[in-house]
Amino acid sequence: MKIEINDVISLIEQNFNFLHLGKFLSWYIRKNNLADVAETIPIRSDDGEYILYGNRTKMLLEDAFINGYKPNVLGYFTEWNAFRGIFMAVSEGIEKVDIWKSYLEERLGEQYDFFEKIIKKGTFYNCLFFKLYSLTFVFFFNKIDKIKKGEGFWVYYKGN
Repeated sequence: MKIEINDVISLIEQNFNFLHLGKFLSWYIRKNNLADVAETIPIRSDDGEYILYGNRTKMLLEDAFINGYKPNVLGYFTEWNAFRGIFMAVSEGIEKVDIWKSYLEERLGEQYDFFEKIIKKGTFYNCLFFKLYSLTFVFFFNKIDKIKKGEGFWVYYKGN
């Protein structure tokens, strides 16, 4: 399957939307006790059925509300997986879409090599360092209309 630049951008946007929604829901369950609405939910697929047990969900929702001052598992895994998805999309784009790589090289200039090394490693510590190293990844996407018309989609991260 041939990957196009719009595929790369779409996957980054989808992961970023996941980040927004997941972080909002993480915040929301800390502020609102939703334990009473927890239900057992069957999830059906071609491979069979999986059950999300309401009592376990209720316990997790109560814990998130009672300990609202602490981070919760939803927020943690949302952030972890969203950034991992973004890294994977950017890395795959660099390897398979020449115009994407050229765009990043142009936008980042001499910082491109450093950026590529961080993206390709993709380890937890690199992700953490990368979030703190705010001078590249987030801000240049605000001007992505050079490749794709529309609003910038990077509004979550404030940087240091």
